[in-house]
Amino acid sequence: MAKIPKIPKGRSDKDMFVGFSETPSFENQVLAEEAAQPKVKATTKSADEGFLTSALKEKVERALLEQKLYLYKQGMVDYEIKVSCQAGQVLLTAVAKPPRKG
Repeated sequence: MAKIPKIPKGRSDKDMFVGFSETPSFENQVLAEEAAQPKVKATTKSADEGFLTSALKEKVERALLEQKLYLYKQGMVDYEIKVSCQAGQVLLTAVAKPPRKG
């Protein structure tokens, strides 16, 4: 019966893997490619959040949904929303699209 070699104590993970080479596989290649790509630093605000906080964004979305339902009840289905600023106010106005030719 063969004797099991003793494992030296107090070695770091780096020391234990000296001389070990892993056979290349699909997973290893993908991980190596991800490690090679530059990482984008995270900012304090989300990139798509910008000026609108999540609560304000939810309020605006709710108001737009109410406006959409109102316009649907009035029979206006094909419209676009125009944005304008007047005297410190941001106005969203629904404007009917001209009928398509063809």
